[in-house]
Amino acid sequence: MDSITHCVLGACAGELIAGRAIGKKAMLFGALIGNIPDIDVICYAWMTPTEALLAHRGITHSIFVNLLLTFLLAYVLLKTFPRYALSFNRWIALIGANLFLHLFLDLFNAYGMGLLEPFSSARFSFNALFIIDPLFTVPLFIGSVALLFLRIGKPLRKKVATTALVLSSCYLASCGINKMIVDRITEKSISAAGNSTPDYFTSPTPFNNLLWYVVVKNEKEFFTGYYSVLDSESVVHFQKTVQNDSLLDPYRNSKDIQNLVRFSQGYYCVNVQDSAVVFSDLRFGQENGWKTNNASFNFHYNVQTDQKNPFLLQRGRTKSFTWESVSGIISRITQQSR
Repeated sequence: MDSITHCVLGACAGELIAGRAIGKKAMLFGALIGNIPDIDVICYAWMTPTEALLAHRGITHSIFVNLLLTFLLAYVLLKTFPRYALSFNRWIALIGANLFLHLFLDLFNAYGMGLLEPFSSARFSFNALFIIDPLFTVPLFIGSVALLFLRIGKPLRKKVATTALVLSSCYLASCGINKMIVDRITEKSISAAGNSTPDYFTSPTPFNNLLWYVVVKNEKEFFTGYYSVLDSESVVHFQKTVQNDSLLDPYRNSKDIQNLVRFSQGYYCVNVQDSAVVFSDLRFGQENGWKTNNASFNFHYNVQTDQKNPFLLQRGRTKSFTWESVSGIISRITQQSR
């Protein structure tokens, strides 16, 4: 998730765990600790862009490392702030809760996390929450702002923090429920087409959990589609995408290509655009794909790079964030399925 979401989540959790003991400083500690796993971005200065892709949400998001950090930081902060009325166990609770809330929340995104590093490089993700979702963040943001103004010692502070966390948790639960609905419809649609159930994934489109992006993997081709939980017809309509893996043959020895194939977990296609070979990761959606058939994919890399424009990853993802595209999502959510 974005840093703002981790900050306000940490602030509300910090208030509940240590607000009574150290006042509003608990919110500050919660917000700062809640962003520690993303410290891996500092290493990007010494990495190639494709190496950074694999490094992000890697070892700094592992269970093992965050357990170590919990006890280490608890000891350091206990010695650094002896005047605060927090025991070692309370420091552990404050730090551990916020570190693992960060991991838990990021697990719902499509990016993937190295939970078992350094023992395994496997990546895990639930694909149930878009990386920026205001409906999840807003209750926590409002709660954090209210806590900044409420006086220390007011019983209302605990109620505000609890309410914010409960509302966001309910929204997260609704994401899981909608994902199960879409998964069921996807499997039904695959069966109706006379196919066995191959690999597939479903992921929410930007800023909501009602309209979902679906990708089905079948040998060397993919089928992409969109489904709204408000659709009257219980079927996903697919568009075919050929993988064109042979276009990568001249570049198999490239470390960048090896990194991208590994990062994509097999969900990629290759095309020629403007005489350049372009690698696209299908997991991160399309540019207004809910509106345009055969839309280009957001997450892409120009295999034949040049010095002026060496890296094209996620350009489409930001380019498609316009009011027109957002209104298009709203329109697709509420319209009847064709």
